[in-house]
Amino acid sequence: MIRRTKDYILENKMINNHSTVLVALSGGADSVCLLLLLNEIKRQCADELDFALEAVHVEHGIRGAESRADAGFASDLCERLNIPCHVHSVDVPQYAASHGLGLEEAARILRYEAFEKEVTTAYAADQKQGNSRQAVVAVAHHMEDNAETVLFQMLRGSGAKGLAGMHPVSVKNGVTYIRPLLSATRAQIEEYLKENGQAFVTDATNTDTAYSRNKLRHDVFPLLLQINDRAIEHINESAGQLAVMNDFYEQQLKEACDSMVSKKEGRVILEISRFESLHPALKSGVARECIHLASGRLKDIT
Repeated sequence: MIRRTKDYILENKMINNHSTVLVALSGGADSVCLLLLLNEIKRQCADELDFALEAVHVEHGIRGAESRADAGFASDLCERLNIPCHVHSVDVPQYAASHGLGLEEAARILRYEAFEKEVTTAYAADQKQGNSRQAVVAVAHHMEDNAETVLFQMLRGSGAKGLAGMHPVSVKNGVTYIRPLLSATRAQIEEYLKENGQAFVTDATNTDTAYSRNKLRHDVFPLLLQINDRAIEHINESAGQLAVMNDFYEQQLKEACDSMVSKKEGRVILEISRFESLHPALKSGVARECIHLASGRLKDIT
């Protein structure tokens, strides 16, 4: 598991030497496994990967004492491993109510805000010391998470970009996120923790099928695995192939937009003669980009 994760990190250029890696540590099996693996890689493979390791825990304020106990577990684990741990306490229910959001979406927004703050803090601290470390956030998404994302996007009617699933490395609001466990299954993660005698916490909401992703995991996946016991792996492989094809498509789309779309005095201008000669796949992409330029958004466009 250590070697496979290290190879996956190197293959996808996730960590530059002298980086600071901030692990998003919930205390659940996936994030605990990720913390342990990165700690071992840091210790055993310093000649290939030289980085500082820290953790970030976000206490969402949803489950009362249970949520605070999870924060305590994360802090204690990091103390035992001699890894700095930064705990953020947020009020997800209040934020959700005041912004008209569901708890899932509100928690995601506040969680990523906390990550962005820690990356900014880590960068400022390094600059003060005369260092120029890159700070990245490591999240513990694995194969099942990626398969859920692909199926969820398919059900929403997503295009190729959504069906490509999660990327090993992505950037959001200027912060780089890495996913070293995308090459692992949940079973492999649990086996690694068992072999190392490492406990973890379980969020009771993970079994609540009122949440759409939980319904996929607990109701749909077992049926898919009955049809093909490698269904999760195959969904991930298909997503990876789509990601490569989508990268090529995005390059072609950019060239097409650069050649025929412009914005002047608040108006979006499209050269129709060039547009009509495009392949239908590029036509829809260019039209979508025009809508984006005109409205400033793509969500909820009818």
